[in-house]
Parts: sequence; structure tokens; C-alpha cells
Amino acid sequence: MNFQKVISRLQKEINKRLKKFFEKKIKEIKKISPLLGKITADIGEFVLRGGKRIRPILFYYGYLAAGGKDGKAILDAAISVEIIHNYLLMHDDIIDRDEFRRGKLTIHQKYKKNYQKIVREAEHLGISAGIAAGDLTSSFGYEILTKSKFPESHKLKAINKLNQILIDVGSGEILDVFLGINHKLSQDEIFKILEYKTAKYTIEGPLYLGAILAGANKRIFKKISDYAIPLGIAFQIQDDILGIFGDEKKLGKPVGSDLKEGKQTLLIFKARKSANKRERKIIDESLRNPKLTQDQLKKVREIIIKTGSLDFARNLAKTLVSKSKIVIKKSNFPSKVKEFLMKLADFIIERER
Repeated sequence: MNFQKVISRLQKEINKRLKKFFEKKIKEIKKISPLLGKITADIGEFVLRGGKRIRPILFYYGYLAAGGKDGKAILDAAISVEIIHNYLLMHDDIIDRDEFRRGKLTIHQKYKKNYQKIVREAEHLGISAGIAAGDLTSSFGYEILTKSKFPESHKLKAINKLNQILIDVGSGEILDVFLGINHKLSQDEIFKILEYKTAKYTIEGPLYLGAILAGANKRIFKKISDYAIPLGIAFQIQDDILGIFGDEKKLGKPVGSDLKEGKQTLLIFKARKSANKRERKIIDESLRNPKLTQDQLKKVREIIIKTGSLDFARNLAKTLVSKSKIVIKKSNFPSKVKEFLMKLADFIIERER
């Protein structure tokens, strides 16, 4: 299997379906109001900017892992999780005060800019538009899933699971926002956030949803969880590494934004724990600092390397990936599913964006 070719093919199939959905939805919704049509077009542009499309691809492979046969129907349904993901990104950009997403203005910043010469409170208008656009996007995702061509009993189970996934990711987000205050997160709390905000949402959830639509049994769900949770944690660890050491052009957002937002990543936790008093002060002055300079970022990077935090994070990610691969090797999944999931595990810690 040529992993990149498979990914590229599925991304094209997913993007084609996303484009078709938004073309139809814009025509439909602008009948209510031209303004709603414009906002829906902006949502479509946001979704179609790019992205790895990892969640709909896993949705597809979860279906195949459980013996599903209708490849067209599952790809039609899979875009639901990509649209739901973008709804969360719109809200996440507001929480994190991000100005850019995939190299362009975030939704709330776009509306702030569009209206700053027209209304006095353009910033609040932008935030309101970002929240409302996210809510609308969420309804689009549910609509696709409910109208998909699968048995009603399977769709009901999938919708119930989707609700649980959103409870999990919302719980992880709340923990991330509130437990990071004053840098008092414990390692256990960090791992809890990694599990709920990323592993259950990014890897386990989409695989589960696809498997549900294929009528999977408990044995398959157990294998999926045993594979997905370690891999999802490794995925977020790699994300955190790229957030400080990555290439800004490849990431599509400024490197160091995690520090500006005050995110208590495993990298920062381990570095602070092993740092001396002076180094800890440098880290603490960088966290939640919207005016973080390149010199400060460089110093934090040096501390992370010097304290062994970077090596610890990389080695842990590799160990978790190995654990996931062992689960797949021992599974009874179809051979092409096993091969893809094995290669995906390697990709998780080798990626640069």
C-alpha cells in the first residue's frame, strides 16, 4: 500500500463531497436570507481551505474494519464528522484567540475585519458571528448523518455515539481551559485532557462511528479503543511538539501560539518540573503572553531541549504508537484495513503539520 496515495485519493473524495454539499446548501439557505447564504458560503470556504481529513478517513476505515461493503455510502456519511470538526474549530479559535486558521483569517476575525469600519463593537460582532456560524455548521454535520443511507437503528446508535464524542471533547476542553490556570496541572490531569480532548475525539470516535454503521460487535469496538487511545495521545503529543518546534508555513498558524494561549502541554509540564528557578521563570513569563517574542520562544525551546522534555515526549509518543500497532497486528480486521492503520500510526509521529 502506498499510504500517501491512499490518503490523497480519500481526501479528494471527501473534498468533492464537501464541495457538493456546500454548493447545494448555499442555494437552499439563501432563500431564507441572502445574508445566511453569504455566511454559509463563508463556512464552506473555511471547511474547504484544507486539513488532513483524518476524521472522515478514519470513519471510512472503521466501517471497513467492521466488514462494511458500501464504500460510496460511507464516504457520503463520513463528511459529517469533518463538518462537525470545523464547527469545533470555529469555537476553539475564539477560545484560543487565534487570528489565523490554515493560513487565512479565522471566522470571527474575518467578520471583525469586515465590520470594523461599520460598527463600533466589531470585535464582539465577530465573536458572535463565529459562535453562530459554528452552531450552524454543527447542524449541517448532524443533517448529513441523519440523511445517510444506512439502517435507522444504526444511524440512531451513531448519533448517540456522536453526542457522547462531543461530551468527551467538550469535557476535555473545559479541563484544558480551567485546570491550566496558575500552571498547576498534574501529569494525570494532562493525560486526562489528552485522552478526552484528542484521543477519544480524533481517533476513537470516527472509527467507532464508521463501525457502528457497519453493525459492529463489542469485540471490534474493544480493538478500536485499544488502538485509538494510545495513538490519539501520541497524536496530540506530536501536535504539541510541532506547536513549539514546527515550521510555521507547514502549520498554517504561528509557531508558539500554544505558549501565548498558556496551554499546559506535556512538554511544558516536564520542562518546568526539571528546570531551575531562572528557567522556570522564563517559561512562566512566556505562558499566556500575547506579546511573546521570537527570542523568548527560542529560550523556551532551549529549556525544553536541555531539561530532556523534548526527548521524553518523543520517546513516549513512539512507545504509544508501538502499543497501538501491536493491537492491530493481533486483530482480525481485513488486511487492507490493518495495513492502513499500521501506516497511519507511523505517520502520526512523522508528520510535520
